[in-house]
Amino acid sequence: QMKMEALRMMFDDGVLALIAGNYGMSRSIFNAIIKEGYNSREMYNNLGLSLLMPAIEELDTLDFPYVFPVQIEMRSSLEEATERSLSLDTKDKLEEALKIFKLASVNSDDYHICYINSAITELLLEDYSAMEVSLEKASKSLETSVLEAIGILRVIQLHRTDQQKKAV
Repeated sequence: QMKMEALRMMFDDGVLALIAGNYGMSRSIFNAIIKEGYNSREMYNNLGLSLLMPAIEELDTLDFPYVFPVQIEMRSSLEEATERSLSLDTKDKLEEALKIFKLASVNSDDYHICYINSAITELLLEDYSAMEVSLEKASKSLETSVLEAIGILRVIQLHRTDQQKKAV
């Protein structure tokens, strides 16, 4: 019981670190929880965000003048876990984040916020067909914030593909 409470407090600390932009600390906290044997979609979603969010910050704002609608999981349900190793350059961060988001959605077709985060990552990796699959899964949500995020991502994708056409 004490261990569970300590892990819940760690989860809250990880969320706060993520919100504050302390991504390394957030990543360390979520990895530590996972190493303790508790993996849940929430852990993997937020761990993925600890890689996606700094990768977004590293992007050139002239090429990506967007506010991406990332979805932080604020509540946790602690379950069994496995450890993941992390790589630190931008593309590696994005690819690792995508793997982690996929783990978060493995037994949950209704975990729509994770599909939004996957779609953001796929957009940044310019994997538009995979992004469409993620957005299609997310579109089954009844949550307004998820549906708004889908609209925002479609606009960003249109803008990006239009910019790429003009560059050719």
